[in-house]
Amino acid sequence: MVRTPECSLVHYELPGDEGRSTEFWWKHECIAPNSGPDDWANGWEETRLPLGGPNGWTLVSQEPLTIAPSIWCRRCDTHGFFENGSWRSV
Repeated sequence: MVRTPECSLVHYELPGDEGRSTEFWWKHECIAPNSGPDDWANGWEETRLPLGGPNGWTLVSQEPLTIAPSIWCRRCDTHGFFENGSWRSV
């Protein structure tokens, strides 16, 4: 089942970065298993997405905001892309 949660992508500039984005935080409505098969913990999950490097994401475009590759939450299995300024579930 494809799930489209409420989510956002926020960028942070680190000192000495000269105005370029160095990392993003993906915040989404996370529905992850809690203590039992019928109990679900509803909350927000924030995941750091560093740019560059061998394990980082690529800033494809700042306007509209697009990063690659896809983003996946191991807790609730939400998976998709942030492209053209919005989230697209897969």
